[in-house]
Amino acid sequence: FFYLLHWIERTMMKSPPKSSPPTRQPRQELVRFRPFRSVAEPSFWLDHNARKLNELRLSEKGVPLAGFFGVSTPSTGVAPPLPPGMRFDATSSSSPSSDSSSRRNEYIRSSGKIVSLNTIESLKKCDKNKFLNETCLPTLLACCGVLDVGDDDDNIEIDPNVSLVSSTCLTYCDLKSNMTVYWFAFPALAPRTGCGIAYSTVNHNPQRKLINDWNPRECKLLAKSIHKFRVLRECHGTNKGNCWCPPFFILVPSATDGEVKKSMKCLPFSEATYNSLSRLEKENMIFGFVDPNPTPENDDEATTTALGWTLRNLVAYLSLRLKLGGKDVTFLSYRPPFLRRIDGSETATVNEISENFTNDFED
Repeated sequence: FFYLLHWIERTMMKSPPKSSPPTRQPRQELVRFRPFRSVAEPSFWLDHNARKLNELRLSEKGVPLAGFFGVSTPSTGVAPPLPPGMRFDATSSSSPSSDSSSRRNEYIRSSGKIVSLNTIESLKKCDKNKFLNETCLPTLLACCGVLDVGDDDDNIEIDPNVSLVSSTCLTYCDLKSNMTVYWFAFPALAPRTGCGIAYSTVNHNPQRKLINDWNPRECKLLAKSIHKFRVLRECHGTNKGNCWCPPFFILVPSATDGEVKKSMKCLPFSEATYNSLSRLEKENMIFGFVDPNPTPENDDEATTTALGWTLRNLVAYLSLRLKLGGKDVTFLSYRPPFLRRIDGSETATVNEISENFTNDFED
């Protein structure tokens, strides 16, 4: 249920000058991504329509929107699995910190805005690309360090665990006939013209199952490290009100005994965390992301599978903010069969053990 792959962003080769002989370049396979599908429950529309009638009325100003997604069970059968669903329910239109009881840390949260238009003609004539560029693009570019955040502190960093996983919706609610027309979008930055996201040619199989690449003891060490990382995030409240289960994380294998990894660190994903690592740790580190795509049971490693949609913005962040564009980077597509909910007893236990607990596991 884990995948290990290498990524490289490289400018596509232009045609060589006529005077120089043609050179054969190694074939690079482009990475495929599977977008989300929207799954809006009836309770979501009932709640939003009531808000439009009693609060928003004729206002077309965007209001907060919060979706959530989880991991998928392994696919079975011949038919291709459905794309992963971004779900919306009655809690999706409330403030992220307004109701702590609605937080479910076995899911990943996606934040954005929903804009309710007053006429169906406005929705039909709306330039959706312009809408995305005006409402979503500035936040993504600011998170990636391309635009200023508009704050006096030049060193402020927008949390990538929130800004890189966004959702938006355009809708028209006919309250008289109880009809709703909507359009969901999950914005992602695309490479500029002439660039692409491709697998590295260093390995023959750039995408491989982790259980075939690591031994069982190392895989167990990884699972424990990720779980403890989630417990600590809940314990310290660093993702309270923003994201539930963190969508991204950094893995730092260390203390190797030959080729066997003896310890594993799972760290929060941020520019500050990356900059705090040593040169050796940066060479061995792995960028992880929770992949909602199901894992085929009869998976052939010779054929690469589509990866989660959130990886697109993660790649953009690494390329623009961390200046890793054009370099080989290792990713972990984290696809467990399920994410277990972390309750209060686990966080209380961690607090009782030590206030200086570090997420470093040794075999």
